[in-house]
Amino acid sequence: ARTATPGDVLRYTLRFQTTDQPLSNFRIFDDVDGLNSLPAFVAGTMTLVAYPPGADISNTSSTGGTHGTGVLDIRNLNLAANSQLLIQFDITLRPVAPNGKIVTDQASARLANGTVIALSDDPTVNGTANPLVAGDGDRREVRIVSAPAFRVQKISTDLTLDPNGLLAGEPLRYQITVKNIGNADAANV
Repeated sequence: ARTATPGDVLRYTLRFQTTDQPLSNFRIFDDVDGLNSLPAFVAGTMTLVAYPPGADISNTSSTGGTHGTGVLDIRNLNLAANSQLLIQFDITLRPVAPNGKIVTDQASARLANGTVIALSDDPTVNGTANPLVAGDGDRREVRIVSAPAFRVQKISTDLTLDPNGLLAGEPLRYQITVKNIGNADAANV
């Protein structure tokens, strides 16, 4: 998805592929909200959908990371030459977000000592998915589409409490309630 609305569940898919060399004892790391100045996701909603058998997922946390909204940290990964692995996780966007906000994410492949060997690349940006091409580690960006929506209620109360009804000139009390039931904050309304 290139766009989403607040409250949507996003599924991220990471594919790591080797070419002519095997790679052993590496990890995939993703601080899912680390590139966003304010949290974009709901803490506790990140769930692993798919990961390689035998991988160590014990450092993955749905409440870890920069904003406490999730960190993916899958270790003990081994991959033969000319093969690939797949990792998928779901995470929920916050229920309210400004229209046009860009939610950014990027994962990294790291050696066991933490050295970054590759950044995730979004092949939908320029068609290239080669981490060895300098500057091609495109971040995944999703634009939020949201808008405020209002429910307005008006209630009148007869202050005279006269059982025969209200007469001209007698007082009424009006109560107007406005509630934003949309998925974006409203300002200057």
